[in-house]
Amino acid sequence: MTVLTFDQAETIEAVAAAIRRSDLAVATLTNGVTEETLCWQDPETGVWLRARPDFRPNSILTKRAMMVVSDLKFVAESNASPEGFAKAIHNFGYHQSAAFYMDGIKAIYGHYPTHWVHVVVERDAPHCVALYELPGEDIERGRVLNRRAINLFAHCLRENRWPGYADEPAQVGLPTWARMRIDDLTPEEMAFAAAA
Repeated sequence: MTVLTFDQAETIEAVAAAIRRSDLAVATLTNGVTEETLCWQDPETGVWLRARPDFRPNSILTKRAMMVVSDLKFVAESNASPEGFAKAIHNFGYHQSAAFYMDGIKAIYGHYPTHWVHVVVERDAPHCVALYELPGEDIERGRVLNRRAINLFAHCLRENRWPGYADEPAQVGLPTWARMRIDDLTPEEMAFAAAA
């Protein structure tokens, strides 16, 4: 168990209270199971896969017409707006996570959820809560990336070869932006640097 500081415990209480103020957020996070471990074998490669969604609604078991899986995200203020969260989806691979969890649910329960909703909560006060549904086409994009990753993992297992970033010598230099900054120095800036 992890011991929380007084400040951490207060933050958790404030976040929980913020979530409770949103009826929709509460609805997406109730009547189900939290952090259920799903294990299944990939039908294409035979490798074993494991996922642990934040929340699996009971509607998955009863095969209701609407099966909404929610994923709770604590984010910095910059990632809480729609534009900020769109960047976070890309930066943190949330579209891949959703596809992977949905594939696990399909493998275990026989059908895909109908919707995927991120319950987004700001880490800092006032702990604004937003609900963002991930479009199905972006989940499919995540599934494409996951398939590539699973195939690579299966290949590495078969070959017992785990390549790194540069198994052979590779040339690595300054990033493009840094090169441009240096290359764009004016003669006056160059002279000043030489005189200093």
